[in-house]
Amino acid sequence: MCTKKNILIFLAGAEAFHTIAKLGLYFSGLLPLPLFGIVWTPHMVLGAAVIHAIITVVLLWLACKVDRHCVDNKYQPNANRPYDNRPHDNRPNF
Repeated sequence: MCTKKNILIFLAGAEAFHTIAKLGLYFSGLLPLPLFGIVWTPHMVLGAAVIHAIITVVLLWLACKVDRHCVDNKYQPNANRPYDNRPHDNRPNF
């Protein structure tokens, strides 16, 4: 099942990969590197890695926040609804 939390965690993983790739480029000794008309210097790559790391942390924080505020009381017994005659086990009724 694809939820908002899963999407945010996936995007955080992609950003973490970009962070690790930028740090690998920084420590590889290949810099300065001319690529697509831009000369990537060590300062530019390190700055990009920091930005990707900040985005990763924000996405993970948002994923935790989404999980905390998305409580589904639909299948919990007597959760803000009048009494009904359905059995109250933990299985959803489809």
